[in-house]
Amino acid sequence: FNATAANPIVFDSYTPNWGGTAKPILIEARTGFNLFGIYDPYEADHDEGFTLRNLDLRGSDDGCSGTGQWGVFAYNDVDYVNLENLDISGFEIGVFSGGANKPLNPGADSQNQHVKLLNSTIKNCSGQGFLGGGDFLTIEGCFFKNNGFAKAIYNHNIYVSNGDHVIVRNNELYRSAIVEGKANGVSLVVH
Repeated sequence: FNATAANPIVFDSYTPNWGGTAKPILIEARTGFNLFGIYDPYEADHDEGFTLRNLDLRGSDDGCSGTGQWGVFAYNDVDYVNLENLDISGFEIGVFSGGANKPLNPGADSQNQHVKLLNSTIKNCSGQGFLGGGDFLTIEGCFFKNNGFAKAIYNHNIYVSNGDHVIVRNNELYRSAIVEGKANGVSLVVH
């Protein structure tokens, strides 16, 4: 990629010539496929500068308990990823900021850094609303609802697994891990 934090690759809505205002709907309902994959497929090689905003990402046509794997997957040393004003629904995992394979070159540190999930709605994801971590991770101003319903105890609205300087604030978490009509898991887990 030729993107940088100052000059990112941007996926954004636009105003159509007929004057509509709804967010564009992007669907990936195939089992085992991610809608947005921001990663190198093998060894970690540093990449940065990605923005997704004002989009409706769905793992099924109706955005409820679909078969799409992950809405957004950032992996293998991806930095400065901004996810803003998104509606994410019907995936196994809404947003996954994963780890990394061994580094490909000295410029890679095998960590995702500066990932921001802001002012978004993540709902009806069977596993996790957000999973993963990274240094300087921010999850702020988001609404999480009905995530983690596929399995009791181990699924959550938000599961932060690692990172330094992590900020999770001003979010609303509602109905986490509802299995057989009962809440069977906590909404927020941080390790």
